[in-house]
Amino acid sequence: MKYAVFVRPESDGGYIATVLGWSRCEGRGEPESEAVEQARAALEKALAAGKVVTIEVEPGTEMDRRSVAWWQSHVVGQLADDPTAAEWMEEMASLRQEANRSEATE
Repeated sequence: MKYAVFVRPESDGGYIATVLGWSRCEGRGEPESEAVEQARAALEKALAAGKVVTIEVEPGTEMDRRSVAWWQSHVVGQLADDPTAAEWMEEMASLRQEANRSEATE
């Protein structure tokens, strides 16, 4: 499986790599590849300790907005000040709804 990793430089040198959507899966290091490797190891440890399940939630406009706001503040706090984060989340929600409709018609 492939996961997106957000990598940013630390102010005092080195890098922080965070697996998006997995707030506790991050690594720090120099060079960048070391931080990414530590994040990968943290994700592998998390996945080995449990499992990922899928749930279905009925979409609703107000709930979707609250979910986006919660996700931004709790899951991707690093991106809370990113002006494109809300737009990205809305696009992801739209794509998820489209995929759900496609699955329902199959």
